[in-house]
Amino acid sequence: MTSPTPATPADNILTLNTLKSSPGTPSPPSQTHPSPPPSAGPNPLDAHKAVFRENTTTFFTLVKQLGDTLKEQAAALEEAGIIPAEAPRFGVSDGASAAGEVTNGGWGIWMLGG
Repeated sequence: MTSPTPATPADNILTLNTLKSSPGTPSPPSQTHPSPPPSAGPNPLDAHKAVFRENTTTFFTLVKQLGDTLKEQAAALEEAGIIPAEAPRFGVSDGASAAGEVTNGGWGIWMLGG
């Protein structure tokens, strides 16, 4: 049984660019600069709170959009076969504890001397 030849970096870049430009891919959010707090007002603390609230809402909205975009891109990469659907699991498979028991000073079954 022969295995398929691995894709070259150029092939991977081409695939990623195709995925990136596919319809339905959200465009990155435009960067907005926070509005400066109004200096003239009855209570400057309330003005600062309002600006903080607005900027906090904007921040968490952008974080949510970024998370959604990353999930969509990961799903597209999985469908294209570029990344595996599940991460490989590494661990102890021979019945030893996950803490990694040390036997014979770290030499395991190998005996020193004779």
